[in-house]
Amino acid sequence: MKAQQTVSVIIPSYNHKRYIEAAILSVKKQTYEPIELVVVDDGSTDGSVDLLLELRKEFGFQLKCQKNVGVCATLNRGIAEMASGSYIALLASDD
Repeated sequence: MKAQQTVSVIIPSYNHKRYIEAAILSVKKQTYEPIELVVVDDGSTDGSVDLLLELRKEFGFQLKCQKNVGVCATLNRGIAEMASGSYIALLASDD
């Protein structure tokens, strides 16, 4: 049986402390495997980073915290520097 290819899910986040946990949980509840989860925080000031650090301990995803550069540069960083999957899926942190 051929192994399934990895899907890298990239979540860019900026000041979405209210929503980011639900977004991460929605990825973790998927039945497809393997999924690589990458979260890139784009300079949040609302306490998101502290929450993300705690969630990373629990769920074991990749996390990059950076100064604010905007969503396009944030997505590009997640894709080019962090994702290793054969497929890329983008998920807004407030979805």
